[in-house]
Amino acid sequence: MFIQALMDDQTKLVGIYGMGGVGKTTLMKEIRKKVEETKLFDKVMFVMVSQNPDLRGIQTQIVESLGKKIKKQSIPARVAKLLARLRQEKSILQMLDDLWTRLELSDVGIDLDEVTCKMIITSSRLDVCNSMKTTKNIDVKVLSKNDSLELFRQEVGDVDSNSLHEMSEKIVNKCRGFSL
Repeated sequence: MFIQALMDDQTKLVGIYGMGGVGKTTLMKEIRKKVEETKLFDKVMFVMVSQNPDLRGIQTQIVESLGKKIKKQSIPARVAKLLARLRQEKSILQMLDDLWTRLELSDVGIDLDEVTCKMIITSSRLDVCNSMKTTKNIDVKVLSKNDSLELFRQEVGDVDSNSLHEMSEKIVNKCRGFSL
């Protein structure tokens, strides 16, 4: 579903949202791995944004993902250099994780209309995705009890004995559908 959205020419910005701890960052890392394996994009950049976005920090993470360094310059100078560098790439997947509020991409140096770039963002809130003008939003929900048990058994292995079976159910119930 995620890869199909990225392959759609009409989709530039995908939002992944759901409550904290549900596995959005883990999902992003899996998408990144899959995209790198299939070579769907020439460059894949993963940037942690978090609650208080730091433009310099975001820019530095992006530039380092491109294998470059960025000098200590003013934000506008860094924006111009980053945008010029991104224009040189054939195809880019930019992943911005953990947005709490709208991030003005042009303030960072990203212009989705000027570079061959697709973007995925994660947020705990759908309104943040909508404020970023996502073309597709994907809701990540907690797992059902059966899915939780299945995941637990995949990770731990079969729990044949009654006591292990009971313990696995207690653990799954305690996690309440989160994939932690």
